[in-house]
Amino acid sequence: MATTNGTISWPDSVVPERTRKFLQKFFKLLDADSEEFAEAYGGLFAEDAVYIMSQIPAIKGRKAIAEQRAWGWRTWPGLRHEIRQIYLGDREGLDIISLGKFTIVPADGKLREGGSAAHFKLVDKDGQLLIHHLEIFST
Repeated sequence: MATTNGTISWPDSVVPERTRKFLQKFFKLLDADSEEFAEAYGGLFAEDAVYIMSQIPAIKGRKAIAEQRAWGWRTWPGLRHEIRQIYLGDREGLDIISLGKFTIVPADGKLREGGSAAHFKLVDKDGQLLIHHLEIFST
């Protein structure tokens, strides 16, 4: 998994290879730390996707999600995620929970870290996996 460090613990059940590759790409882009990746990040979401984080109102639509991610990179440079465990809610690999932690060093230079969990609901759009619903929980 493309995270800053650590090893993901995949479930004992078989994770479809395309789900594994999709999550690797998602986390790599999430931690890319550059606005130039916003379009590619947004491309991981369905046109009508919903993105929910506890700190902000729900974001709806691929373009708005990409814009929010670009804002996030400007606001929180150096944000990194370490995913520790992946759980599947179905055999197809379309219902996923990830558990891990995040670290960030904002402008004040003081390291902050916390726990995070995410619930992904993917859809298969013409053979391509896309996020239809993503809800993030953090401490």
